[in-house]
Amino acid sequence: CYLHDVGMAIDNGIKHGHKSMLLCREFLNDNNLNPSQFNDLLSAIENHDNKEYINSGKPGDLLTILSVSDDLDAFGLTGIYRYAETYLARGTNFKELGSLILENVFKRYNHFNNSFNYDSELSNRHKLRYNRVVEFYTEYNRHSEVYKFNQIQKSGNCGVIEIIAETISKKSYSINDITESGLKTKDPIITNFFENLALEVLTLPDIEIQ
Repeated sequence: CYLHDVGMAIDNGIKHGHKSMLLCREFLNDNNLNPSQFNDLLSAIENHDNKEYINSGKPGDLLTILSVSDDLDAFGLTGIYRYAETYLARGTNFKELGSLILENVFKRYNHFNNSFNYDSELSNRHKLRYNRVVEFYTEYNRHSEVYKFNQIQKSGNCGVIEIIAETISKKSYSINDITESGLKTKDPIITNFFENLALEVLTLPDIEIQ
């Protein structure tokens, strides 16, 4: 399942799961492993980002574990950043961004909650992280109705997304580059966001944020 997002190098859209599955099958063949013995793995990789969750099953099966793990990465401040990064890379315009993300994150949270609501501690912890994404992009939508994008002075939640967009347009960047750009502004909402994002990233497991 380490290979579930490698297809993003070929297609960063909704079909990246299929591309990842093909690359995983190639990996298995190259290592003299029979792909037919890994059907559950290949299916989980191919369908992990299907937010209709048609093929999702019980909490203990591989697809549910992988897709929920992927969903949890979309919550919290890191989720706010990763959502923006992904949708901007797909060419989503600023006006559509917030609504598309809110629709997607709602599906992710419902899937997580339906799968693991028997664990109240786990559910409550990630509900707080989910709410941070909803609050941010709800305010972003409100702000975008009056905000003038592509100006020198940036402010509020729309300014946060503009800074992320400007940094990823440089192609070669890290999350540290993005937080440093945000901390250079004078807007308290923007600096507060990036200060807290930097702190949240420091507490994450040692994973690559892409």
